[in-house]
Amino acid sequence: MIKDDAWGNHTSAFGDILPGILKTEVPAIGDYLSSRLKHTNSLKELDRGSLKKLFRAINYQMHSVDQWVNLEELRDKALVGSLVQGPIKVIEKDLVFKMLDI
Repeated sequence: MIKDDAWGNHTSAFGDILPGILKTEVPAIGDYLSSRLKHTNSLKELDRGSLKKLFRAINYQMHSVDQWVNLEELRDKALVGSLVQGPIKVIEKDLVFKMLDI
């Protein structure tokens, strides 16, 4: 099955048609997307912090990154830089960053 293919094997061609597949609600797409979610060794280094609030009441983020993630760039995009912002102390939490290979 295509979901069992190696990392990055088919995604450059598949990524272009993915929006159309999502719109048609193909039943197997959930299994496919779950199988392409990767927790790489480099992403495991980002295991604590406080996410920047990009939208009110949303506790997750999505970013486009290269296969070889620049951790400093991702940290700057995703995490609060200082644990004290004005009179408010920011609380660090355990985090899990994953990459969706599409």
